[in-house]
Amino acid sequence: MSSYPGAMCQPERQAHGEASIWYGQLRNESETDTFTFTCPIVWNSGGGVDGGTTKTLVQMHLLDRHPTRNVTCTYSWVFMDTAFPTGYFDTDATSGFAYEPQAIWLGRNIPNSFIYEMTQSVACSVPTKDAHNGASGITGYHAEYGW
Repeated sequence: MSSYPGAMCQPERQAHGEASIWYGQLRNESETDTFTFTCPIVWNSGGGVDGGTTKTLVQMHLLDRHPTRNVTCTYSWVFMDTAFPTGYFDTDATSGFAYEPQAIWLGRNIPNSFIYEMTQSVACSVPTKDAHNGASGITGYHAEYGW
């Protein structure tokens, strides 16, 4: 398993909102704009290959401090070795406001032939900061291979 701090995630190039890094967490400090960031998933060749597929499971640890809007994340992997790139996507969201981080799981089975010819990432949309409850964002994430 590989673990990463939320600060490893990067704001989208044309993202609105106000990125803030606090003790390794990436948060949206804007009270007016939603914020979007992308987290890289680094392939760990030590994960092994089992029976023709290697499974990638990603656990996102998210702060959802907004009373009515969730943090939504989409895991994607794209196979780039053809004239027509193909990909898989998996989306989930937090289950509402909470002071403690919430975990969501995203993942797919990846065929062996694609492992070294693909890109993986998770993109998340974070709601605006709530004036009473604070900023939403990501505290960290884990990627498990061959589970």
